[in-house]
Amino acid sequence: DRCLGSYRLKMFCPEADPATVAQSKEFKATLKKARKTDTPVAVVAECGGEEPSENGIALLMDAKLTFFRGAQFKGEFEYTALYNDMVKHRDGWSAFMAHPDNRQHAENAAGILGTLATLHRQRGDLTLCAEVLDMEQMVLTHYRRTVDEANDPGAAAARQCCDGLEYKFNHIKYNMLFQQNKYSALGPVFKALCLHEAKYGYNFDQQNYLYMVPCVLHKSPTKRVIERLTDSEILRVVQAPIDAGFMGQMQKEREQVKEKRARRHCASCDEEEEGLGMYQKCGGCKKVFYCSKECQKRHWKAHKVDCKQAAKK
Repeated sequence: DRCLGSYRLKMFCPEADPATVAQSKEFKATLKKARKTDTPVAVVAECGGEEPSENGIALLMDAKLTFFRGAQFKGEFEYTALYNDMVKHRDGWSAFMAHPDNRQHAENAAGILGTLATLHRQRGDLTLCAEVLDMEQMVLTHYRRTVDEANDPGAAAARQCCDGLEYKFNHIKYNMLFQQNKYSALGPVFKALCLHEAKYGYNFDQQNYLYMVPCVLHKSPTKRVIERLTDSEILRVVQAPIDAGFMGQMQKEREQVKEKRARRHCASCDEEEEGLGMYQKCGGCKKVFYCSKECQKRHWKAHKVDCKQAAKK
């Protein structure tokens, strides 16, 4: 699962405007340079209509800056703060996302929520994943309407980006439903994913779903064929990895990712971090984590022997 946003255009839309992709990469490089040199970054938020909540815009900007610095899952704290505010003030955020002048904010918010949903799914927190996806669906609904009604020079690129965001949304939803063993509910999601890959001409190596139509059903993967797939045919495709005996391998890989996404505990005070990546590794052994320099100093006497032994390996 890759992070969403303007940078995703190339991944999901092979025909995306090269100038838009280049501009996004330049912006990301600027933020990266600022972070390395401890240069302060000021962000001006241009918004239409009323603010969604008292602190909503500030929370959105914090999440966007973290997101565009390439932090991805390590921005969990900022993403969760934004999501919680959206839950608390859903009507205000819905009106904000529906405003045509806020479509860039809607694009970024959808990417942030998709990343947060992926994090919960990979941890196995499927209820939380579903709740975040519900919020993302609201944002995407408004984003789709605003880009479809737009006729400015950037509208075509925005529609392509919206296609990519919807693809990512369905990709997360497919994996979530699969983990919940809700195979019968995967039909519309599978069709949407295949239609996107067919629309943008994904080759065999790029395809995540479309290749299964000829491989499992022995049918040509055209738009007409995909739209006419029956529920029983889709169920055959969905269950193909299970029938082929891949579930053991899939579960093993899932557990490995789950461990990687788990929040860390401080080796000294045992407090759990509020967001992934907030605690720092011990510079010696690279195995334990600390919430602060003070905790690391207090724990050094107990950790010293293990640390030096691990560092030698």
